[in-house]
Amino acid sequence: MVDSWQGRIEAKTFSVSSHPAFTRACISTRFAVKKLKPHDDPHDDIGASEEFNMPVTPSSVTALPAGRIIRHSAAAFLLGTSVFAAGPASALDATDFFRGLQAEAEKDGNTLTWRSLETVGSDGARALDVVMENSTEGERITIGEMTLSGTEVIGEDGFSFATMDAVNLVFQTTGKSEDQDGQDEKGPATLTIDHLSAEDFNFPPIKNRKRPFWPFDMAQGEATGVNIVSSGKQSVALTLPSVRISGLTHLGGERNFSVDNFTSDAATGSAAEDGKGGSFQLGAISVQGFSLFGESGYRAESAEFAGFRIDGTDEKNRSFSIDMGDVAIDNLFSPDFGEGSDLVFPDKDMTATLGSVSFHMEGTELARLAGGKSVARFDNETREYTGTATFNDLYLAVSQFPAEPGKDQGRKQFEALGYDSINMDIDIEAAWNAMSGDLTLSKYRFAADEMMVLDLGLSLAGYTVDFARNLQKISSRMNSAIDDEVRQALSFQLLAEMSELEVKDMRITVEDQSLMGRIMEMQAAQSGQTKEDMLAAVPFMVGAMMAPLEAPEFASSVASAVGRFLQTSGTLTLTANPENPVSLAELMGIGAGLKAGNVKPAELIERFNVEISAP
Repeated sequence: MVDSWQGRIEAKTFSVSSHPAFTRACISTRFAVKKLKPHDDPHDDIGASEEFNMPVTPSSVTALPAGRIIRHSAAAFLLGTSVFAAGPASALDATDFFRGLQAEAEKDGNTLTWRSLETVGSDGARALDVVMENSTEGERITIGEMTLSGTEVIGEDGFSFATMDAVNLVFQTTGKSEDQDGQDEKGPATLTIDHLSAEDFNFPPIKNRKRPFWPFDMAQGEATGVNIVSSGKQSVALTLPSVRISGLTHLGGERNFSVDNFTSDAATGSAAEDGKGGSFQLGAISVQGFSLFGESGYRAESAEFAGFRIDGTDEKNRSFSIDMGDVAIDNLFSPDFGEGSDLVFPDKDMTATLGSVSFHMEGTELARLAGGKSVARFDNETREYTGTATFNDLYLAVSQFPAEPGKDQGRKQFEALGYDSINMDIDIEAAWNAMSGDLTLSKYRFAADEMMVLDLGLSLAGYTVDFARNLQKISSRMNSAIDDEVRQALSFQLLAEMSELEVKDMRITVEDQSLMGRIMEMQAAQSGQTKEDMLAAVPFMVGAMMAPLEAPEFASSVASAVGRFLQTSGTLTLTANPENPVSLAELMGIGAGLKAGNVKPAELIERFNVEISAP
């Protein structure tokens, strides 16, 4: 039986008993103490005492049970900070860290083993051939060698280390689902790391960890020789020479953390699916001030990506390549739509710029984009989010598009109109009012040089914060679901949720920039008429086409507007402004009724208050 002692240091009472956390320590200090008898009250005043030197020396005390390896008592804390002022916070057997992980694994029905485990110096440990297996999740982790130094305890269930060094790490998962052909959609995946190092590595006290080595905090770390291989319906292989992280901080839960800096060197890899495959090269990646918060929120102060290149073959064994230039992002932010969270955005513009993008097939350039930019901002006073996006100089080499023999009529007609390519700009403007739930697409503009301008507009009601929360919940469950039937059921649930949105108004505007004139000239030539004769006949032809709608006033307005539009090469606008918003569910019902013949087109025109005009 171990005797209890009571004493004073700086007028503070404490007790000392044998504890494995102190079996590596040896000190001698002067105490004022008295030995307690078995029935003495330890809270009584010490009274008479004698001064003497009490040595605390290493002993062969049995280690604590695995579940209590790192329980940090008040006495241990006091001794660690007051008595051992010149030493570490606690002279702990660092191998207890591995034993604690082992106990937690076994508690959850998993296993953690090693070939050998030993202490290194006064505050370190080394484990060889570590194997962690989670049969429930189909996961296996192996580590060739892992060395820890500068070990200290944190609270009741945590550790911190000055350094952590590991080599030959392998993380493996098994496939869990099959498609209708019996092929694994998500096959086995393996992550290997040649060397992993970290400084100021903290393993905070957390109960019921779902992952053996997560969460943790880290001042800085580096992984070299990183390789990722996944198989199944889609197979991917990725090699990362080096990944570096600094300022990693766990923010609670299994998901949330922040990183001051993340950098990854240029990487290479390959991918394949259904007979198509190829290789890719990823440029360097740099991210600053990144974090995940709440149930779905994330932010990044800035990020840069040095583009990528993909080289491959399609199902017809034709070679292709895709090149994308640099991407830069500032103040990227997505709010947390979790239950009870506040919708708060930073008071800064969120911007993203995209470099050039090109697509080649069989050595011929078929598409090219000069670049793009987006800017978004949320006004925390008006609760309105506004955003714009532009994509400049989109080039499509239509005359070079591959076509099957006998299936190139569209391309021939395109060339007959005097075009061999399309050059266009795309502009988008949108807004969301979080208070009213109104979502507005004020501009979706495609401007094709010497052809036409197409601009779309749409306003929806019902996109409230609660609606966004429900969408986020369903989407998260659908993305994490493995079973096809579960995903399909969730997709129907998502569609049902979306059907609650209401259409307030719609707009389609077409501005002719010579395309319609060219079409009229080609039609006139094919029919043996002049262009003027064709234009004069258009109103009558349109009126005849609209007759089955049984909406004579609308048909007349359409015929007149289309005639003016073609004759002046001007602008044609179609609008729908229903007296009361129309839900997407009602809209789908109307569409089904039109197809079945239960709803007349005139009823649709009246319900949506459809109008057409040409100035």
